[in-house]
Amino acid sequence: MQVKLLLASIFLMVSSAPIAQEVNVKRGDISNNNIEENTVNATKANENLLSSWGIDEQEYKRYLHLKQNTPRGYFTPGNNPLYYLGIEARSEAERKKYAKQIARLEFKNVMKVQQFSRAVQLASAELFGKGMIADYSQGQAFTDELSNKANVRLSQAFDPSAMDKDKISFSKIVYVKENCSPCDREYKKSFNLLKNGKIAQLQVVFPEQDNEKIVDWAVRMEVPKILNKSGRILLRGPDEGEKPDSYPSTQMKMM
Repeated sequence: MQVKLLLASIFLMVSSAPIAQEVNVKRGDISNNNIEENTVNATKANENLLSSWGIDEQEYKRYLHLKQNTPRGYFTPGNNPLYYLGIEARSEAERKKYAKQIARLEFKNVMKVQQFSRAVQLASAELFGKGMIADYSQGQAFTDELSNKANVRLSQAFDPSAMDKDKISFSKIVYVKENCSPCDREYKKSFNLLKNGKIAQLQVVFPEQDNEKIVDWAVRMEVPKILNKSGRILLRGPDEGEKPDSYPSTQMKMM
């Protein structure tokens, strides 16, 4: 009877043992460059897993070491093995190796996603008679509508008819040139005067009538196109005899 009880106890102990042992890392003198000082147990990875990432078992052990025993596991807990090994590479050659592997995998992934996306679009056309599930033209139309409303609002803000008819209107002339930070600041200050209704027009005068340079400057300074077209902001070269003593220079002119 005692023998039967002993055998039953042994059977229960064996049957209750875990089928797959959890990965444990024994910690020695932790070193990012040498995981041999840290023995990683039960890391017999599936060959398909190793093959899919293009790494061997030793590289997989190092990945586990980095994930479980270094700050890398805290900073990027969700990264794949190649990112761990690449970020914590021990040499430039090693870093380049893993970078190429990631580039290949990501390229393959993009191609697969694109192929599946095309298949979905074809299925959509077959089922519903449309080439696209989402009509992206509506998004562009909405963007255009927002832009138009913004331009209308901007135009209304500078509408001459809204100005006091009995009030004298002034045009401010600002002389600017390229690569001149004080000139940029003076323009912005003058633009605020225009925006706040202190002046009716802003003229920006350049040293010469170089349209290409003037356009580049206007783009960089984000000059509103609608104000330029309406004549509220003039961008021009100098008139005959019009030459400032220094840059930037300004003058007020009654309209």
